[in-house]
Amino acid sequence: MASPQKENGYTPIANEILEHIIKEKLNGTQFRILIAVWRNTYGFKRKSHEISDVFLSKAIGVPRQQIAREVKPLIERNIILVLKNATYNVSKIIAFNKDYATWITAERPLFGRSDTDGLQAIKTSTGNGLDASTGNRLDASTGNELDASTGNEIDACTGNGLVACTGNGLVACTGNRLDACTGNEIDASTGNGLDAQERKIKERSKERSKERSKEKDLKNICARVERGTHTNTNFVKPTLQEVEAYCTQRNNFVDAQRFLDFYESKGWMIGKNRMKDWKASVRTWEKNSDRRSRAQPQHKQPERRET
Repeated sequence: MASPQKENGYTPIANEILEHIIKEKLNGTQFRILIAVWRNTYGFKRKSHEISDVFLSKAIGVPRQQIAREVKPLIERNIILVLKNATYNVSKIIAFNKDYATWITAERPLFGRSDTDGLQAIKTSTGNGLDASTGNRLDASTGNELDASTGNEIDACTGNGLVACTGNGLVACTGNRLDACTGNEIDASTGNGLDAQERKIKERSKERSKERSKEKDLKNICARVERGTHTNTNFVKPTLQEVEAYCTQRNNFVDAQRFLDFYESKGWMIGKNRMKDWKASVRTWEKNSDRRSRAQPQHKQPERRET
């Protein structure tokens, strides 16, 4: 059970400051920034201190980019004073301006936007604002946009959605939740966490497999083109006259018409391969016919008897 005691430390704030600050049109993040500034200045009995955006981000649990956007309106309205700008290795020195008479009072809350029109927010019946550029509602406490379709908050630094119940992020491309503590993606179907490094390795392996499949397809296409080119340039179907002339030259008994009809019916294919030399096929037919003729038995003529 928590039991805070004033004896353990307190931050002295004048009631007059509190009465005027609650009347100012500030969003939730800007109020939290002011409380953090009071804690680290008045809480340590000092009027100013070196306070960076990173320090404020860790103190109130808001992304650094959002801190930079929300501090800017406070400086422009003279509520926070920058006594010394930040250098390469030293943070800026800021202080709270307790002279409320010099504050620039705004009619509407000022949010950290890049253009002047975007700094104004139009109040609605829910207490949230409307972004002038997108028309989306703005959360009254944080100043972040609310998705029009889901009503979930949109993270100002990443553009990803925030789940309303857990505060975890939604990855814009996959729709999976993003754990707020670890930053790891959570698979929507299984609920298991996906480590960021593991996710990158899987994406790279998929890309490499796609590249290998493309290279393999390209090699197959090139091989088919080469085979087709070789076939078309080296083989030409013979005519009947050419086959007869070659058989006469070889002085064989190959039937030229039968030879031509046989391979025409086969599409000039020998097994699964395209024929490359028809003259070699003629010579093969010639050898086969010679073997068959030798294999046939020779019938002896009967001897004639003299009478």
